[in-house]
Amino acid sequence: MRLLAWCPTPLDGTAYWRVASPLARLRQQVSDFSFTIVERADTNDILAHDVLLLQRPFLDEHVHALETAKALGRRVWCDWDDDIMDVPANNGRVFLYRSEKHQENVRQLARGADVVTVTCEELRRRFAPHAGARAMIVPNALDPTLSAGAADEDVLPVRQIAWRGGDSHNEDLDRLGGAFPKVAREAEGRAIWHFVGMTPYQILNRFPAHSVYVHNWIGDVISYFRFMARLRPSVLAVPLVDVPFNRKKSNICCIEAAWMGAVPVAPKWLEGCDLPGVYTYEDDADFERALREATLAPADELAQRLALLRAAVAKDYGLDAVNMLRMLALKRALGVVESEAA
Repeated sequence: MRLLAWCPTPLDGTAYWRVASPLARLRQQVSDFSFTIVERADTNDILAHDVLLLQRPFLDEHVHALETAKALGRRVWCDWDDDIMDVPANNGRVFLYRSEKHQENVRQLARGADVVTVTCEELRRRFAPHAGARAMIVPNALDPTLSAGAADEDVLPVRQIAWRGGDSHNEDLDRLGGAFPKVAREAEGRAIWHFVGMTPYQILNRFPAHSVYVHNWIGDVISYFRFMARLRPSVLAVPLVDVPFNRKKSNICCIEAAWMGAVPVAPKWLEGCDLPGVYTYEDDADFERALREATLAPADELAQRLALLRAAVAKDYGLDAVNMLRMLALKRALGVVESEAA
């Protein structure tokens, strides 16, 4: 079976977690399976493969590729990891996704695909009106062959605390970001704060002197992994406002944290984040409390929490097991297994 994966940015984190890493592992698990990743596909590319996988599709050219594949008797699999049909107005990607034409493209793609995969139940419900029983959950998962980012024990003299993201998190930092400099002042001299991917102008000048650093976003995912391994954060802060768009996000923050050796501060309401070891918060107002607990926690407490988190991720989000769901998606795309009723 030959699969052609069309990824908009093949070297970024989303393509890694949703396509490159799981398909590379699947090739080791399943005989007679091969795949190719491209940024754009033409008729000959599609013709040379059995299944066309469109990652996060929304453009006219994605619709054209779906129609071409159908005309050639090929099967189509669409994958989404965010609700790009409801991007908030203050999200940096709103003008990319929210035009009515692009919205209709997404609906048409969901209707036309042989199988649709998403990362969580909230997102499945979002696509169900268009894809019906063909929509299924395939969560993100950690490849066991990926080298761990850090050892279990925090041995650095000053605690490193990280946030990573981009301008899609404007509202999150606007509403929850004030907790960072407040806790930073309480932990002055004991913690260094790192913002990876975006300068938090809303709060930057409120930190104690020499306690905060901003790092440019690293587009290549392996370079990003290597950078985070060198940075060695022991806490990964994940401030998310409780809005419908964020509730449809995956728990990739917890999976990444387990890999890099950090304990996450994450919302309890986000599916897959209420894991052993995580400092969870209930709502916007509770984020500061959870961030303070993680920042001021003894090193042995963080080590214990990290061990619990890594065990939970290995058990529930190991790639070998999750790839059985991905194989089921492939079989449904090929019509070997029928989709179950929603």
